[in-house]
Amino acid sequence: MNDIRYFKSEGAKTVDQLLSEAIARTPDKISIVADRADREQALRLTYRELGNLVDRAASSLNRLGVGPRDVVTVQLPNWWEFVVTALACSKIGAVFNPVMPILRERELLYVLNFCESKVFIVPKVYRGFDYAAMAEGMRGELHHLKHLIVVDGDGDLSFERSILSAEPGGQSAKSPSLPPALGPDDMAVVMFTSGTTGEPKGVIHTSNSLVGCTKALTQRFGLHDKEVLLVASPVAHMTGYAAVVLLSIYLGGTMVLQDVWEPKHGVSLMVREGVTYTAASTPFLNDICDVVAAGAPRPASLRSFLCAGATIPPVLIERAARDVGIHACSLWGMTESLASTLTEPSRAGDLSKEWKSASSISTESRFRPDNPGVCWCAAVRCSPVITRSPN
Repeated sequence: MNDIRYFKSEGAKTVDQLLSEAIARTPDKISIVADRADREQALRLTYRELGNLVDRAASSLNRLGVGPRDVVTVQLPNWWEFVVTALACSKIGAVFNPVMPILRERELLYVLNFCESKVFIVPKVYRGFDYAAMAEGMRGELHHLKHLIVVDGDGDLSFERSILSAEPGGQSAKSPSLPPALGPDDMAVVMFTSGTTGEPKGVIHTSNSLVGCTKALTQRFGLHDKEVLLVASPVAHMTGYAAVVLLSIYLGGTMVLQDVWEPKHGVSLMVREGVTYTAASTPFLNDICDVVAAGAPRPASLRSFLCAGATIPPVLIERAARDVGIHACSLWGMTESLASTLTEPSRAGDLSKEWKSASSISTESRFRPDNPGVCWCAAVRCSPVITRSPN
């Protein structure tokens, strides 16, 4: 398995192809359950409905002048509009650039100008903060931005009118036929590191690197198309994006989006929807244990918990297995390498910390003199890091 041929053994595929295959297999299966804290009922989308929304979004983005290698920056929480936009970008060859909702003007100005983003999509309000007002106030300093689009917004700037108004296929006088979709080795996503040791670095991933991650996780966890995956970790982080959202599309499973992590409600979602898998950081696992200990029903269907982002205390691993029946598997990775090492489910209770690699990965990086400003990781699935600094 420690060979790039493993990741391409079923043929190199794009994210758009994975969605098309899922629609063809089970068009009426629920693809997304979108739970929002400010909504009484969750929105449910079948794969057929999801595909229709993606087609409309792709046509609309194309009509707005977005084409191959153009960057679409999205600052959204765990909402279905995030998923639709990501898949639409793949369909027209655009580059998807998700950014965390916690970012504010300084970081956003850096990212959007660095990427020369053509489109910026934000929520009108999320958790009491007015993102639309913030984005509008930045317009004068965003030198390449052509369109600001607001989810839950009003008028022509709204997501509903700007992104979902076009007919699928884009055949109109103002919107020509869609450009070619992304190829397996084309730049698909640029995601920025946290910038804790300097300016944030833009990390490029292709469909091949992203699909390679989903294939590795599928094999390690023994996942299949009946999986129900909880997306509580932020979708603008690789844990939520690659290890849950794209994994669900790859499997043809059902993703349950929770936009605000409230532990008691999260556990009730797991029970109600029959969640079988999730990926999140250590505090989420501790919260689940606390809620069950307080008397909430145990999420009996939850078999796999991919725990990343922080060290897992051995006592928490034991507690999760004993009290909740969760096999917490520790993963180490980076934005650059995605899943790097993983404790396999069969050894989840082994506290010796003897990890087995999730794939053949080396995080040794080097600079290529023929391409200054791009740092390459010497690995099967590691990705180049873009900088604009001479250092």
